[in-house]
Formats: sequence, C-alpha cells, structure tokens
Amino acid sequence: MQVMDLYEEFFPKVLDKIKISTVRFGHRDDSHLPLGFTQINATKGQADSIVVDVTNKIYKTFGTLTEEDAINDGFNSLQELKDVILAIYKDRGVTDDSAVTIAYFDVQYVMQGVRPNAPKAAELKP
Repeated sequence: MQVMDLYEEFFPKVLDKIKISTVRFGHRDDSHLPLGFTQINATKGQADSIVVDVTNKIYKTFGTLTEEDAINDGFNSLQELKDVILAIYKDRGVTDDSAVTIAYFDVQYVMQGVRPNAPKAAELKP
C-alpha cells in the first residue's frame, strides 16, 4: 500500500468527509488503490493511519486549479490551497504551468501505527 503523509490539521477533515481529495505536485501515477494517509501525533510520538480507496484522479496544472478543487481538498479558498502547495513544494519551482494530480478518495478504515514525524502545514513558509 502506498502511504502519503498528511499534515495533522487535515486529518480530522478527512474523517469528517470535508476533505475528499488531495492535490499533489506533479503528474502522479503512484496514487493507486489502496492508499493510506498517515497523521502524526507529535505529543504522543504516535501516528494514526487512514486507508482510503482512490476513486478518481484528475490531472491539471497549478494555474487551472479552482475554488471547487480547494473546497474538495478541505480548504476555505483557492488562495489558501495555493499558498499551502507553494509552501510544501517551495523547492520545486511551482508555476502556473506545473502539473498537479488531484486524487479523490473514500475512507475505508482507520488504524493505529507508527511513522516518522511530518511537519505541520503551519510550520511551512511560502
């Protein structure tokens, strides 16, 4: 199973079905069934994992992302989504022509586990 880190503040949005997709930099062929998201609880040194089925993948460019894409990814606005993408991928030279992959998913189950720490999105600076 492929595992992607998910910033801890987004984890509840997946469980509450507010976040039903994830936008990732590049043309990703590796987002396949099943997919697991890992959220780190830094204070407990533990991780929870969500296993999801990828139901659809859409390929776009960064410049063609929409408000709807942002809402489906759990953000309040397109600008908020773009700011986070620019912060996460700041070393990749993201431009309006950069490819992005949007993976839509359905939650299957949650499990306990351990993973290395992932930073919080708030710690990233664009």
